[in-house]
Amino acid sequence: FVLRELSHPTAALDRIYAGVFEPTHRRLCMIWEQATGEPAESERTRLTVFTLIGQVIYFRIGREAVMRRMGWREIGEAEAAKVVAIASDNLSAMLAARNLAARNPAAGTVAARKEGKS
Repeated sequence: FVLRELSHPTAALDRIYAGVFEPTHRRLCMIWEQATGEPAESERTRLTVFTLIGQVIYFRIGREAVMRRMGWREIGEAEAAKVVAIASDNLSAMLAARNLAARNPAAGTVAARKEGKS
């Protein structure tokens, strides 16, 4: 239902967005701000949080494709732990890149270089 609503919005999406998506995304952006110091409402933070969500959501919306490609019969506890480990590694890499850019502004990040900030 939700995926269909996102693909072909109706009035129901307004309620879902206001009641679930937006408040959840705002909370995650606030957590990102606490972790990085980047303003929660900056474009960069909002895009970063969508990127993080997307990595995890794909395992739900692409479940069948993931299981086939991975040779899994299910996504049980062991498989979920592997997904969590990779998502955690990706998050750590994102935070490390930002920390490196903060210590060495000349290096910057790809996004900052594209924005002309380093």
